[in-house]
Amino acid sequence: MRSTRTRLVVLLGAATLALAAAGAADAGRPGDQVLRGSVQSGDVGLAGYSVSVWVANCGNDSVTMIPDGDPDRAVNIQLGPTPVENRPELKPFGAAVDADGNVWIVTNRGNTVSVVSPDGRLLDTLPGTFAGKTVLSHPVANAADLEGNMWVTNSDWLDSPCPTRFQLGDAEHPSITPFREDTRTPYPGSPFTGGG
Repeated sequence: MRSTRTRLVVLLGAATLALAAAGAADAGRPGDQVLRGSVQSGDVGLAGYSVSVWVANCGNDSVTMIPDGDPDRAVNIQLGPTPVENRPELKPFGAAVDADGNVWIVTNRGNTVSVVSPDGRLLDTLPGTFAGKTVLSHPVANAADLEGNMWVTNSDWLDSPCPTRFQLGDAEHPSITPFREDTRTPYPGSPFTGGG
């Protein structure tokens, strides 16, 4: 059943995200007030028979939940303290939905992963270090595998330009960190480097 759900999410995802973004762009719509602050990435997740679109908002340290793809019902969820205008501290940059419908949001400047429930509650904030080792370093994207594990890519240097960019330079250790679905902890040996 999980793979059928996953395929349905993928098929609905692109169309729903496009429709929700188009609807939110209409002047005067509630979604116009919620989708703000440099929209970066999104995903679609199923919770029962309800489909929600999730969008990471890099410029205001939040994620937007759009229940059933309806921008009139869009809700903005802060992942930390509301930042001073044009000074985000976390920079949410990637959003991906796991097999349980939770959305995992990587924060590029915060070097964390926030986990939000299908109903919009912040469940967990995973730190950038685990067992004394750095496992998140300027993460830029994430994706769930068929087992429900979440894979996070680490740029190691990119300070995303939304709306400000303070750190420039070469990456020394770009990597990928897989997190276990059941414990939300990195796999032993993470992060992994030297691929491809």
